[in-house]
Amino acid sequence: MAAARLGHPVVALISPSGQDCVLVSATPSMHSPALVDPASLRPFSQITDTVACAVSGVPGDGLLQVELLRQFAEKHEAEYGVMPSAGQLALQLADHAQRLTQEAETRPLGSSVLIIGPGTSVSTRRHDTSLQLFRVEPTGSLLRCKAGALGQGTQAMESKISQWLDDTEASEQQPTKDELVEAAIACLEVEAKVARTTNSTDASPTKAVHVGTSSLENGFLGWLGAKPRHRGLEP
Repeated sequence: MAAARLGHPVVALISPSGQDCVLVSATPSMHSPALVDPASLRPFSQITDTVACAVSGVPGDGLLQVELLRQFAEKHEAEYGVMPSAGQLALQLADHAQRLTQEAETRPLGSSVLIIGPGTSVSTRRHDTSLQLFRVEPTGSLLRCKAGALGQGTQAMESKISQWLDDTEASEQQPTKDELVEAAIACLEVEAKVARTTNSTDASPTKAVHVGTSSLENGFLGWLGAKPRHRGLEP
């Protein structure tokens, strides 16, 4: 858990309608934009046509979890003829993570995952398809969330997210996709302020903000941020 909390900050927001989502992450600007393709540094991964994820923590463990999710999806499609939902993938990943805490000669994973994709909410009148967000912890804990944050400054970012959720629910207007992006970046700025006050030096590099957005259309979640946007975030 401690290693997962030291990863790069990630924020995920879903509109109250459940039709739009945004994933935002801040990573140190270690490379020159003129030398490295920014898209190759994006910390988001597409698992299936309908499911995407963001990982924070130990980089190697995060890559393993992304690969496991893709393997779970391939196996599910081979057995049942359909791709799994975000919730089904999250449950399988949580089961795997929990087993690692009990089996001999293994160790818990050092990264947390946010998994997002369309799901069906059963009500008394109809089945509503909307975007759903799941969080899987290294312990195997699985939570369904309205919004989520990972990595450094999680507590401060979650406090900001809670405030945004309260303001959004009190408003009768649905936020636009641009407003979702600005709200998510505002949460990252809270983490940057915490890092600035807790660090005794100013040696931390400027962070590049990676933004991925998508909308739920016909039950499919399009590729997150085909043209990722980047903004400098001073620590």
